[in-house]
Amino acid sequence: MKDKKMSRKQEDVHHSMLNYLEPFARQGVKIYVDGVCYDSEEAAKIIAVNEDTLYMADYLHDENGIMSEIHYDIVNDR
Repeated sequence: MKDKKMSRKQEDVHHSMLNYLEPFARQGVKIYVDGVCYDSEEAAKIIAVNEDTLYMADYLHDENGIMSEIHYDIVNDR
């Protein structure tokens, strides 16, 4: 994703999302945004710069009940 200047609000969202996602990533949880796997930094940035877009998170677990993936998908209100 190209770097572009984030607004203060976007920076706040980015920081919050990164703080939320980083521990999962360190545990090996894969993070997807709109079907594409990203590291926690990129995923947080994408969600932050799309501040007017509503994302829904789905948490997927492996056969042992351990979280393995988080999927953020755009919610369409149609």
